[in-house]
Amino acid sequence: QSKNVAGPNGYEFGYYCTQEWANALNEMLNDPAVNKCNDQEAIHRLLAQVAYETGYYSTVFQPIDGGAGLIHMIPGNWPVNARDMDSLFPGSNYESSVATLGENFFKTPMYGWKSVAAWFKRTNRVITGCNTDLFDESFDEQTRCILSRVVDRSEAFNIVGACLAEAPPTTTAASTTISTTTTTTTTSMATTAAPGVSCVAAVNAVGATNARCQAACELLTIGSWPCAGQ
Repeated sequence: QSKNVAGPNGYEFGYYCTQEWANALNEMLNDPAVNKCNDQEAIHRLLAQVAYETGYYSTVFQPIDGGAGLIHMIPGNWPVNARDMDSLFPGSNYESSVATLGENFFKTPMYGWKSVAAWFKRTNRVITGCNTDLFDESFDEQTRCILSRVVDRSEAFNIVGACLAEAPPTTTAASTTISTTTTTTTTSMATTAAPGVSCVAAVNAVGATNARCQAACELLTIGSWPCAGQ
């Protein structure tokens, strides 16, 4: 695809929406420690949070602060998160792996989504007033226990919901009904693209294509990453 808008400085971009990453997501959701494979509302919230955290699945490392992960974590939280991974998914010595690999640990499908599960289940205790199972919390409470405060992430929530609603039925017994309830955040949304306006993928927006951006064009705020080429 033609991409002619440069990405923001201070980020490294990569491929975090490939089939390998999707398989790792499904494996994590299906693991007995998580058991959310058939919970469509939980999946909706999860994918929306990670979409916001990663610039719509385009980056998992920010050189500007050294943080990494599908859920952005400062380096001081990496060993805590890896120990929680070892507790939830025993037998792989994740703590040793993150000490060896550093930020590259989080760029690996076999670790990336399990790291998210560990944050949702346990590591969020590093945020004051959290220490809860975020898979079962509201979207706003998830935001607070990721960022330490609530900000408006409804754009990501709505885009992910629209994508899930258009997805073909799965072969599992999971319901394909998507909740239409949005977050309770009252912050006003920025102006969205008008009907007929063309949305194209930005340069370096890995995982975004012109076709995907155009499909979600009327849901996007004008100039929003990764479809910044309106």
